[in-house]
Amino acid sequence: LCSSVQTILDDITASEDMKHLHPYVVPLQDMTLVRLLQQAAQVYQAIEVPRLLELAPFASWFRLERVIVDLSRHNDMQVLIDHRAGSV
Repeated sequence: LCSSVQTILDDITASEDMKHLHPYVVPLQDMTLVRLLQQAAQVYQAIEVPRLLELAPFASWFRLERVIVDLSRHNDMQVLIDHRAGSV
């Protein structure tokens, strides 16, 4: 999911004709991360952080953690981050 969206977003950022869409790239990446987390939650009960970062190549751990905390704060998902085990 993230790699297919990233190819489209790369085309948008590379194109001068679509310069008006550049402010939407980061929010679209964040929404893609949300969708990735929702899909992973349907399949896995727990997933390791490195595996999530493999699935979302454009995200750093800090950005992924921020998205997870925002989801939890707004009661969109029930998520537990285990820093000791390195899993979500």
